[in-house]
Amino acid sequence: MSQGFINDNFAVPLPLAVASGGTGSATAATARAALSAAQSGANTDITSLTSVSLLDEIACKYNANPAIAGRISLYEASNNGVNFVRISANTTLSSSLDFVWPDSAGTVSYPMITDGGGGLSFAVLPIAGGGTGATTAIAARTALAQVPTSQLFITGSGTYTTPANCLYITVEAIGGGGGGGASGVTPATGTTGGATTFSTLTCNGGVGGVGEGAGGVGGTVAGSTLPIQGGTGENGQYQSGASVGGSGGQGAFGGGGSRGTGISGAVAGITNTGGGGGGSAGDATNNSSGGGGSGGYGFVQINTPAATYSYAVGAGGAGASASIQNGAAGGSGVILVREFYI
Repeated sequence: MSQGFINDNFAVPLPLAVASGGTGSATAATARAALSAAQSGANTDITSLTSVSLLDEIACKYNANPAIAGRISLYEASNNGVNFVRISANTTLSSSLDFVWPDSAGTVSYPMITDGGGGLSFAVLPIAGGGTGATTAIAARTALAQVPTSQLFITGSGTYTTPANCLYITVEAIGGGGGGGASGVTPATGTTGGATTFSTLTCNGGVGGVGEGAGGVGGTVAGSTLPIQGGTGENGQYQSGASVGGSGGQGAFGGGGSRGTGISGAVAGITNTGGGGGGSAGDATNNSSGGGGSGGYGFVQINTPAATYSYAVGAGGAGASASIQNGAAGGSGVILVREFYI
């Protein structure tokens, strides 16, 4: 048995009892437990701490499993339960990372951002950080904007399909122009232009010019936020002993055909303008004929477009035929759809 010498007169067994200045323990671990002390260096037998004051830093490793990175768990109030917030390092690091926290609590709604060198701060998120790569509001809007697209329908009918990610569309349309009237032994009236439709938008065609009479009335419009009725064709007339026909009505896109004269025939309305066809000239005994009316124009903006819409482009009305001179055909209608994405 080991002995400790108190003085030269007697010896006592070791270890010393607590009452004699020792711990009463036979091992270092039980001695630390008795003294509530931690050993120098790494400790593996501490089960809990209530407060720690350090002059340097804390280094955490997960020794129980070498595949798990170091972590710190911050528990909720013990009277509420045992849930916690855990902060963990990445399991694989190419180099050590040192993050420096902000020196204030920041401003409401400000995010925490990094300066790229580990410095963290609360600040307004730069536009470049929002994914546009821009540094000004104007440049950001430009970067985010997708150029509008359009589809043009010049004849026939079918189904329009709204492009993917399209926010809204605008539709412009015009009906077909009426045909010009014809003069002769049996005067004839031009036919009415066809209606142009897109969903609930209807742009009616212009009425045909009357043989040896009045010009046709312009087409009406329904379902439009900007309805413009087509222009009326010019009346037939007798001028200075030489009869000349009436010009075709001008629509929102112009395009009305010129009137017939004793020298030249009436001119058709321009294709896809909805212009009315010119009326024919007369002669010394027969009055000239009226020009056809132009098609009506409509505009609509659809803010929540459906997947598809039916459409039809109105054809120009046919010019009338008679013995002196024929009336000219009206111009066909058109549909222009513009598609916007932002």
